[in-house]
Amino acid sequence: MDYRKGSLRIISALLGGLILLGSIYLGKYALLTAVSFIFVASVVEYIVLLKNNKRLSLTFFMAGLVYIALIFSIYAIFELPLGGVLVLFTFLGTWAFDTTAYYVGSKWGQHMIIPKISPNKSLEGFVSGILAVSIIAILIPDFLFKLGSESFLKAGWIFVISIGAFTGDVIESSVKRKLDVKDSSNIIPGHGGFLDRFDSLIISSSAAFVFYWWFL
Repeated sequence: MDYRKGSLRIISALLGGLILLGSIYLGKYALLTAVSFIFVASVVEYIVLLKNNKRLSLTFFMAGLVYIALIFSIYAIFELPLGGVLVLFTFLGTWAFDTTAYYVGSKWGQHMIIPKISPNKSLEGFVSGILAVSIIAILIPDFLFKLGSESFLKAGWIFVISIGAFTGDVIESSVKRKLDVKDSSNIIPGHGGFLDRFDSLIISSSAAFVFYWWFL
């Protein structure tokens, strides 16, 4: 396991978390600006990635554009009642899954889940990620959920965040594998590029928005 990369991964994630917290505190326009920046940077990074690998075509570009645009689900969540709190816990849950799964999988992973797409995704990392999200779920105030169904909805939240984060990571891994690259870029220390950092959040926030809108 590359401990230097792991440490940089945590530091950059913490900095991202502080920026997110600042955006939530400053209000919806600050959050929208932050999300828009992530979107634009990711799209530019994706275009460069396709161009460098001679895969720049309308089909590839549009598919990536629609996928990356899902990051605006974060802003959509913010617009819901108590949206700031929901955005915070969506980020915390996704970050907990992503980081824990990475560390445990890197150090103790033995049983690979999808080796042909992402050889580093292990069952041990996946399960540890779910446990980490479960710990975050304990911290979620019960008043966010409908009275009498808190435990059921928290279990649903754990499922949505965990599967969303895992799916987002797998989608990006499959794209990188198809393009035969290790990282989308090297702009973010310990992660690679914007797509490497926010891949899990793209899907988990989208799934979370549907969950919040439907059940809360």
